[in-house]
Amino acid sequence: MQGYLTTHVLDTARGCPAAGLKIELIRHVPESGPIALQTTITNADGRTDGPILPQDAFKLGSYELIFHAGAYLRAQIIITCRYCCLLTGIQPIAAASKICGE
Repeated sequence: MQGYLTTHVLDTARGCPAAGLKIELIRHVPESGPIALQTTITNADGRTDGPILPQDAFKLGSYELIFHAGAYLRAQIIITCRYCCLLTGIQPIAAASKICGE
């Protein structure tokens, strides 16, 4: 059986692809434990530029994709904050503190 692994990540809060999201691929091997296979970043369309696991490397087994959503969302708050600061004139540090609750 041949296959390959891809993903498409959407930012439903903003209604757009999740560009710049870090994804890690882990293969779980019972004898030796988890093996990190690849780390990639989503492109402007929220996809990876190629398969995360290409057909020639695909083996039957247990895989895990780790989506670094926390870092992605924090970056989006900063981008949004900077945009709002331009519109409102609030200093970025003060606005980030209000948005992040710090």
